[in-house]
Amino acid sequence: MTHLRGRRPGLGGVPFAAAVAFAVSLGCDPPVPREAAIEAKDTPAVVDAPAPLRTPPAPRAQRAKPDLLPVDGDAPNVVLIVVDTMRTDVTSLFPDGYDATPFLAELAEKGVVFRNAYSTSSWTVPAMYSLMTGLYPSQHGMTAGYFAGEKVVDQAVLPQAAYTLAEQLRDLEYDTFGVCTNQHLAAKYGMGQGFDRYVGDTFLKLPFPDLAVESLAPEILASPRYFLWLHYFDPHHPYGANLPWFDEWNRSGFADFQAISLDALSRFYRGRHGLGPEDQLPVNVLVPLMRRAVAIRWGHPKNFFASMPPGDGPPAAGTTEARYLDFLKAAYASEVRKADESIRSVAGELRFDDDDLVIVVSDHGEELMEHGEIGHRWLGSVSQELIRVPLLIKFPGNRGAGRVIDAPVSLVDLVPTIRAALGQPPMEELPGTDLAALLERGAAADREIYCELAEGGARLHCAIAYPWKLVQNETSGTARLYDLSRDPGEDDDVSAEHPDVVERLKEALSASDAKGAAQWPTPGSASVSADELSRLRSLGYVD
Repeated sequence: MTHLRGRRPGLGGVPFAAAVAFAVSLGCDPPVPREAAIEAKDTPAVVDAPAPLRTPPAPRAQRAKPDLLPVDGDAPNVVLIVVDTMRTDVTSLFPDGYDATPFLAELAEKGVVFRNAYSTSSWTVPAMYSLMTGLYPSQHGMTAGYFAGEKVVDQAVLPQAAYTLAEQLRDLEYDTFGVCTNQHLAAKYGMGQGFDRYVGDTFLKLPFPDLAVESLAPEILASPRYFLWLHYFDPHHPYGANLPWFDEWNRSGFADFQAISLDALSRFYRGRHGLGPEDQLPVNVLVPLMRRAVAIRWGHPKNFFASMPPGDGPPAAGTTEARYLDFLKAAYASEVRKADESIRSVAGELRFDDDDLVIVVSDHGEELMEHGEIGHRWLGSVSQELIRVPLLIKFPGNRGAGRVIDAPVSLVDLVPTIRAALGQPPMEELPGTDLAALLERGAAADREIYCELAEGGARLHCAIAYPWKLVQNETSGTARLYDLSRDPGEDDDVSAEHPDVVERLKEALSASDAKGAAQWPTPGSASVSADELSRLRSLGYVD
């Protein structure tokens, strides 16, 4: 395998200080200087300039570790790209949706698209730790933050006993790089285990990933072989109206966020004061509303629907709320399109080649008023738009190029898939399977897919054996059953009509690894600072 080393001509070097300035401009904490970092194996250094990559590892907690086979000199580079909050129907990998990922469509010509891939949860923490450990949330224990009333006071920390994907690859003599743009995945929560370089500890949108990769590129390209995890916070809200793509998709009649924000605030004001749409608002009211219209754009997108009557589905066609939703969908799609352009740039910067293993996936989806809400985690839901995720794998040698797999697969399959691609034996404790095997033998006919959500004092478990989907509320003891072939929107609970299916899926769920015991003692926790709490509140995670 031949890799071209060095920088791509014409790009120029963007110093990491620019990324620091970008973080500061958003009111975020800048990266800690290298000399202030704790010198330990699992506390990754922060990149500020090229430096020797390997340092002697510090002792770590004793834990059993599966045998690893030596990898040869042609072992592939491994690139894992996670696009936070990306729905399936916004990508170019699925029909009848926005064509927002033309680069991913190009990559799919060399790769395999899995059209029924599922997350293990409907929000980032449980899903990402499943992706990085190969375990279900109940097994890895990283299911939720801890609350004092309505306040997030800390978040669980992955124990040292966990054997993460990054640690496995580092033990295989890979140089490991992580670019984090989600505060929930900061190194202090354990996601940094196994990374030689780990950049980012808060919520950071583009261009931070571009700047971080450009800063890391000299080390990455000088590595004999490398693992890169690149996490995009885009298209997580607040959505941006990214030109020119937003204008191509926007059919709402609102030109920009200021226009739609002012309209929403004016309607809310009229509603509270008993005014009709024909009533003119005085200047002393309009001026403050115009000032607030700038701020509302950075709030939660459901703010636009504050004047909407409560409901459990999308707004009726032709209503003002439907125009708001059209606007937000176009903005959301433009966020995905911007991330796609960045991935194209990264592929050029790092010179992806046919021998590399490249995986593009999302941690979870996003509801866009299918059930009367916008967002994900706080909805207390495991609906299809939240747990189905796009998954594209370009295997080494472009194995299976152009294939589309309809078999159900899960995020817990990615660690086994990567291990198999590197010639490593299966880990018996992992519930997932090597997805490359589907290219030859097809899917197991009786495989169920599982996911979980622990939120607001309730715990939901979900089992899918198409066309059936069971959602079991462990707290209330209730269960709902949906026939996805007839009811893809999950509007009609048919549990009373099919008690035999309910019992069968309950039994499968109880016997599955998805409800298995934790693999290690209850994890510790790390506190959430006042600044971090403020960022969580600005994104709607905390009231």
